[in-house]
Amino acid sequence: KSLSRIQRAEYFWKLAKVLESKTEYIVNAISLETGKSLNESRAEVIEALHMVQFCFGKGREPCGNVISSEIPERDSFVIRKPKGVVAVIAPWNFPFAIGGFWCASPALLEGNTVVFKPSELTPMVGQIIAECFDEARFPPGVFNLLHGDGVVGSKIATNDNINHIAFTGSVEVGKYIRQV
Repeated sequence: KSLSRIQRAEYFWKLAKVLESKTEYIVNAISLETGKSLNESRAEVIEALHMVQFCFGKGREPCGNVISSEIPERDSFVIRKPKGVVAVIAPWNFPFAIGGFWCASPALLEGNTVVFKPSELTPMVGQIIAECFDEARFPPGVFNLLHGDGVVGSKIATNDNINHIAFTGSVEVGKYIRQV
């Protein structure tokens, strides 16, 4: 939050370089932990890389919108502000791209902090995601990893310090999160 949008975007440039340098290592880890083919795992890493590159580019663009008014002397402005702490609960079957990058990266770009809970079925991939953010030198406390099962997910969903939840998973769990 204390960094400018452009400064935050620079971290995504570094993160893209980390993903590029570790692609084969990550591909193999995803394949081992999920049972996906190497081609499917590679596609997931490339999707994650594309989101990181997108966030780098978006961070360097002006953000917000001007909405014209019927009154000539007035315009409305839409400005994006961080929500605070965003929890990301990732699925087991697309653990790298969805959780670590499709959900977490835009949240971080907008100035939020992230608490990332990977599926208990893919802890190694979750750890690798956190290591990538660390290697890209994101500031301490910006991206946080929390391992655990559904009990941990439930604690996240009911925590008053969480301002937003990005969840990908079963309809039943999604309904539960929405109700609490």
